[in-house]
Amino acid sequence: SMSTLSFADDQKATDMLNQAKEQFNLRQAFGKEDPALMPQIEQTLTAAAKEAVDADLRYDVLVFHSKVLYWIGNHIVDKAPAKVAFEKGYTLAAEAKAINADYPEAFYFYAVNLARWAKKNGIVESLQRKGELMDNLRMAIERTNRDGVAGEEIEFYGANRVLGKMYYELPGFAGGSWAKSTENLTIAYEKAPNHSLNVIYYAEVLMKGSKEDEKKACVVLATMLAQDPATLLPERAQETTEDFVEAKELFTKLECK
Repeated sequence: SMSTLSFADDQKATDMLNQAKEQFNLRQAFGKEDPALMPQIEQTLTAAAKEAVDADLRYDVLVFHSKVLYWIGNHIVDKAPAKVAFEKGYTLAAEAKAINADYPEAFYFYAVNLARWAKKNGIVESLQRKGELMDNLRMAIERTNRDGVAGEEIEFYGANRVLGKMYYELPGFAGGSWAKSTENLTIAYEKAPNHSLNVIYYAEVLMKGSKEDEKKACVVLATMLAQDPATLLPERAQETTEDFVEAKELFTKLECK
């Protein structure tokens, strides 16, 4: 009877996770969705984590909650509450890592939330956590998830994207490197050119290169901006719509023709 109860709990938790995912699909660019939506999603996921008996299911709930908090943090203007959201995001990812350290997703979402927390906190002020951030990205890349997907492919070569951005933003004395940034962002862009941040970060780093690199930056931005943000990657149409605003600003800044 215990296993029957466990199955019932897991079915309830699975339904809650699916409900939260459906609700998350209602998010809107620039966070203009119903203000009650994100708190409602968080409430559902917190309840699902308590219900889940199966370790993999609990892992999935925590990882998805971490992803939701990343979205929330990115849509809070004020530094202090944004930092709180990102900190909660990497704390939940740490719980998922404790459940299973063989999967890449928790390492990835730990890293992206930590990276955004560090940016809000101040890059130089957060340097003591640089090693922790790099370790989590490396561990994400080294692992394969239970569906057999390589860790580096998670979130469209997300670990390479974040590493590239990190090397770009770090000051030289702290390990910042144009070459390492270019190397990682070339991988992310070439493997997943439909992810708008791969395009923007790649163009940013090319801007700091030669005249030829600058021309290439204009080409990669123009190629993306000629497309419909809603269809580029349908599952992240909201994020892409936001990213297009940034891409257009970059295009103008470069004085691309």
